[in-house]
Amino acid sequence: MAKMDQATLKAVVAGEVRRAIGYMGGTISTDRQKALDYYLGRPFGNEVEGRSSVVSTDVCDVIESILPSLLKIFTSGDTVVRFEPQGPEDEKVAQQATDYCNWIFNRDNDGFTILYDWMKDSLMQKLGVAKLWWEEREEESEEVYEGLTDDEFAQLLADEEVEPIEHTEYPATALGYEPEPGMPANDTQANDNAAPPPAMPAPDQLPPMGHNGGPAPMLHDVKVKRTKVIGRARLAAIPPEEFLISPGTRDPDSAILMAHRRRTTRSALIEEGYDKKLVDAIPAYDPNVETGEAAARWADQELADSTGDNLDPAAEIVWRTECYIKVDYDGDGKTELRKITLGGAGDGGEILDNEVIDARPFYFLCPVRTPHVLIGRSVADLVMDLQLIKSTVQRGLLDNMYLINSPQTAIVDGQVNLDDLLTRRPGGVVRTKQLDAIKQLVTPSMMGPALQSLEYLDAVRETRTGVTRYNQGLEADSLNKTASGVNQIMNAAQQRIELIARIFAETGVKELFRGMLRLVAKHQQKERVIRLRQEWVPMDPREWNTSMDVTTNVGLGTGNKDQMLGHLMNILGLQEKTVQAGNPGGMVDPKKVYNTFEKIVENSGLKSVDPFFNDPDKVQKQQQQSGQPAPPPPPSPEQIQSQAAQMKAANDQRAAERQAQVDEAKAAAAMRQLERDEQLATVEFQVKMTKLMREMAAPANADSAQVTA
Repeated sequence: MAKMDQATLKAVVAGEVRRAIGYMGGTISTDRQKALDYYLGRPFGNEVEGRSSVVSTDVCDVIESILPSLLKIFTSGDTVVRFEPQGPEDEKVAQQATDYCNWIFNRDNDGFTILYDWMKDSLMQKLGVAKLWWEEREEESEEVYEGLTDDEFAQLLADEEVEPIEHTEYPATALGYEPEPGMPANDTQANDNAAPPPAMPAPDQLPPMGHNGGPAPMLHDVKVKRTKVIGRARLAAIPPEEFLISPGTRDPDSAILMAHRRRTTRSALIEEGYDKKLVDAIPAYDPNVETGEAAARWADQELADSTGDNLDPAAEIVWRTECYIKVDYDGDGKTELRKITLGGAGDGGEILDNEVIDARPFYFLCPVRTPHVLIGRSVADLVMDLQLIKSTVQRGLLDNMYLINSPQTAIVDGQVNLDDLLTRRPGGVVRTKQLDAIKQLVTPSMMGPALQSLEYLDAVRETRTGVTRYNQGLEADSLNKTASGVNQIMNAAQQRIELIARIFAETGVKELFRGMLRLVAKHQQKERVIRLRQEWVPMDPREWNTSMDVTTNVGLGTGNKDQMLGHLMNILGLQEKTVQAGNPGGMVDPKKVYNTFEKIVENSGLKSVDPFFNDPDKVQKQQQQSGQPAPPPPPSPEQIQSQAAQMKAANDQRAAERQAQVDEAKAAAAMRQLERDEQLATVEFQVKMTKLMREMAAPANADSAQVTA
C-alpha cells in the first residue's frame, strides 16, 4: 500500500474532526450548555410575565460544597502522588521522581488553579480535560564583559548560547620600551669599551610591548546576546467545548481521534514556528461552526460575534485544531498515532504539521462513571431536575404569598368607582353604590405544603450527592444531636464525596503524573537544579525508570481528621511501648517513628513535617557528606538480650557488694558495741570492788578507835 498523500490525509483528518464535532456538539454539548446555565442561575425560558421568576441554585450550591473537600484532599500536603520503586535500585530514583514531578506541578505550573478548573469542569460538565505538553521557549538577555583575556574571550564565544554584538580589543600595557631580561639597564653598568646602545625610537613608532620585551597581551571588552532555550512541562485545564473525541469511545486508548480545537491568530501560529505561507492560506474564522456551549460560556461577557475580519491580517482570528489521530499514513496496513495540526475549519484547512508521537497529552476526570463509556455523568446531571422542581415550587410559593398579601377583589360592575379602588392608600375611600359591591377573594396559604415539598427535595438532593446540611454546618435543630449520631450521618454522606475523590485520584491525577514523568525523561536534555526543602537539589530524569508504579497520596482514609489523628496517636503510643520493651524483632526504627510524625502533621492541617522533625535518612546523609561518623545501627535482638543479661549481672553484683558492705558495717558496729559493753562492765566491777573494800575497812577502823580511847 502506497504512502498517503497530503490531500487524502487532509480529507481523513477533516472527516474525523467533523464526526467528533457532531458527537460532542450534539446531546453532550446541549447537556453541558444546560448545566452551565443552571450553575449560573439563568432563567429557564418558561417564565410568565407578572409572576415570580426566581431560580433555585442547587447545582451551584452542590458543586461549590463538594469542591472544598476535594481540593483539601489533594492539596493538603506538598506531595500529591508518590512513585513506587520497581526494585531496590529504584529507591533513590523514585524519591527524586516524586519530589521533581510534584515540584513541577506546584512550581512550574499553578497546580491549585489547574486542579480547581479541572475538577469543576468535571463536576459541572461531565468531563474535565487537562492537557500536558512540553514547551520550549527562548529567553534573550544582553551581557557586558570587560577586560577579558584571549583565553577568556575564546571560552565565552565557545558557548553556543552566546552571540557577540559589540567588541573592542586593546593591549594590556601602556606603550613603552623595556630591555630584554639580562641586558644592562643603563650605560653605568656596561663596559666603558662597549659599543653605545642603539638610539631609542620615538614612542609612536614602538609596538605594544610586554614586561618581558615581547608583544603585550590583548584584552577584550565585549557585549553579547545570550539566548537560552528553556524547556518546561506545561499543564492546563482546557475548556470542555474545545475538546473533541471520536464517537463511541470507551476509554482513552480506544479513541481514533482526540483533538484540541480553539481560536487563535495568524500571528500566534507564526510565532509557534509554522510556515507563513501555510498560515496565510488558512481560511478565516467562521463563527457558524462555533458551538452553543461556547456562546453560553461567554453570554454574560457579551462576546462579539466576530467574522474574522480585521484590518491587521496578522491579528485575524483562525481555527487551530491540534489532532491526535490513529491513521495509516505510511501505508503499512497498521495505524500509528500521529499529531496533525489543522489550520482552519473543514476541508478547506491546511495541515501545519504531521509527526509520529507515542502518547496523547489529554487526561480526564469524570465524577460519576458509566461503565464502558468515557463520558459519564456530572454532579450537575444529578441535581438539575431538582433545581427545576424547586424553582417551580418556590415560584408558586412566592406567587401565593403575593396573592395573600395583595388579594384579588371582586366587584359588581357599575356599582364601584374603579379609580378609587385602584388608588390604594391608607385610610382611602372607595365610593360604591351598595355596600356589598366589593368583596376580597381569599387565597388559601400554601406555605405548609410548599415547605414540606422543599424539605423533601433537599433530602433527595442530599441522598444523590452526599452534600448534607451536617457537613455544611447548617443543621442546628436536628433530632439526632449526639456526637456519634451526627458523625455517622456525616461519614455516610462523605462516602459519596470520597468516592468521587478516589475516582479522580485513580483515573486522572495518577495518569497525569505518570505522563509527566515520561515527558521530562524524554525531553529534558540536561540537569536542572531546584530548591527543595531548603536545599538546592540537582534533577536529571534522563536515566530514570519511567515504568515505576504511581500511588496517590491523598487523604482518603476512613473517618475525619480528628479520628485519623486519634488513630495515629495510638500508633505512636504502641511504637513507644515497643521501644521501651527492648524493640523485639527490630519492629520500630527511627524512620518508622518519623513516618508517624509526618502523618500526624499532615492530618493536623499543616503542609510539611520539615519545620518540626528531621528525616533520619536525610540527617544520616548529611553526616556522611560532612565526614561525621554515622550513628551506629540499631542493635539486633540478640545484642539487646545479651546487653540485658550483662546489665542484670552487673546489677546483681553491685547489689551483692552493697549487701556485703552493709553486713560488714553491721559486724563492725556490733564489735564496737561489745567493746563498749566490756569497758562498761570493767568500770562497774571496779566501782563495786572499791565500795566493797571500803565497807570491809570500816569495822577495823572502828575497833582501832575503841582501843585508843
